[in-house]
Amino acid sequence: MEQVVNVLSTHRGRDKFIRLTSYVSTFLAGQGKTAAGQRLLAVAKEMSGCRVVLRLFDDLPMLAYSLGYGMGAKEKNQTVRIIQILNNIANQLYFPIEHVAWLIDKKVIGFSSTSATWWVATVAIWAMSLLLEILKSLVLILQKRKESQRLRKESYLNAPDERETTEMGKDIKQQLRTLRIEHNECMLTMLQCLADLMNAINWLPKGFLWGGSFSGRTTGYFGIISTLIMLYRMWPTDKHQKVD
Repeated sequence: MEQVVNVLSTHRGRDKFIRLTSYVSTFLAGQGKTAAGQRLLAVAKEMSGCRVVLRLFDDLPMLAYSLGYGMGAKEKNQTVRIIQILNNIANQLYFPIEHVAWLIDKKVIGFSSTSATWWVATVAIWAMSLLLEILKSLVLILQKRKESQRLRKESYLNAPDERETTEMGKDIKQQLRTLRIEHNECMLTMLQCLADLMNAINWLPKGFLWGGSFSGRTTGYFGIISTLIMLYRMWPTDKHQKVD
């Protein structure tokens, strides 16, 4: 109970539970042909709308993160640096475009184009951001594996009875444990983004890949998977310390 309260006490934690509620409702509603299905779809719509309103205030935090990262001078991997810079640009563009779409829907502002055009743009930017995150995760996974192989070779250069007792052997073991944790985190990030990408492409116009072909149950399924991974990654436990 305490851990749930701690998560719900944060903006990110509450957002993830709202997201999970939305996708679970979508999954249970199915095609929404029954009265219960219609009610569940109404809940899903309200939860989604709530998240849009909360994101009205995310521009500055995102800008602060982007400025803090800058050109990635501290990033050792140049490929990761370029991907992250592009991803920061995409994420920064996402929020104002979504705000415009929301303001058009609420009839606060008017444009010659409908809000649908702006909503499609937000989904396209989101899909691009997910692709960049998947690519970055793949690069990092390969990097972690390569580094792990190097450390294992270095470990086996020591005498068998010294691998666990010498300071060097203990240091290598700790580095391998850290790399394993980071590798697993990258794998989870990639799976999370892949699940979200399935839905992002589905919400693009029909004719583009599988755009518009998912049922509500399929959309809910992928959304639940990605959200559960998000919650697992942010859950306040000592799971990382237990990995070996």
